[in-house]
Amino acid sequence: ARATELQLENMSWLPFQPLSRLTDSLQCAHLSLVSQRNEVVGIMVPCKLYGILASGRAVVAIAPQDSEVAFTLQEHDCGVLIDPKKPQLLVETLKKLYFEDLDSIEQMGQSAKQAYLDHYDFEMAAQAFRELYTH
Repeated sequence: ARATELQLENMSWLPFQPLSRLTDSLQCAHLSLVSQRNEVVGIMVPCKLYGILASGRAVVAIAPQDSEVAFTLQEHDCGVLIDPKKPQLLVETLKKLYFEDLDSIEQMGQSAKQAYLDHYDFEMAAQAFRELYTH
């Protein structure tokens, strides 16, 4: 309704898509947004982070510095972290990336895909569980 009210014509509205098309959906954007509240740091990691990495897209995250999301972005150079206390930086960051640094979006996306393949795919997770329960 809001898009219609604003006469936005650069959006498409699709019906629910099956899980088998998730990668296609994630790859429609140049980068993806992940957010995490302070209250859940150490308790959970937004699972969509791993789907985004697998899709080979850069991540813009609004998350605490001490979160697993932040550590993943820093370790693999696959995204940009925004301080949750400074949400205005989101718009500034998106504009800067889009208008000044499209190459870094591409590079972060490639790093995201490689991070997924090297550290987070299903076989890696299964192996980590095997090692955990056999030691």
